[in-house]
Amino acid sequence: MSTPGLASIAAPLLVWAGHFVFSYAVAAVVCAKSAPVGGLRGAIALATALALALVARQGASAWSKHVRGAEPHDAPNDEGRARFVGHLVALCAALSGVAVVYSAAVFLVVRSCE
Repeated sequence: MSTPGLASIAAPLLVWAGHFVFSYAVAAVVCAKSAPVGGLRGAIALATALALALVARQGASAWSKHVRGAEPHDAPNDEGRARFVGHLVALCAALSGVAVVYSAAVFLVVRSCE
């Protein structure tokens, strides 16, 4: 079992950050052009669904690495480190999923750009 790298740890957080930047950048452009907000909500809903699917996939993959091993988390070998990183990535994915939902919830409340 190989130990996952830093990219796998940061991946769910980067998905959330990308969703956050995309959502607010698109909202800024739509509001600057005084365009109707209906299309904005559709774009945000699609981006949210995609971000949640990516985060869920990353979390499920990490969780399977976490539960697969027989060594404890603190074992001083590659399997113990891989289980620890799998647990860490699964927790980051859960946090990112909540953050994506909260980022998207703003667009349900706001009805116009004024």
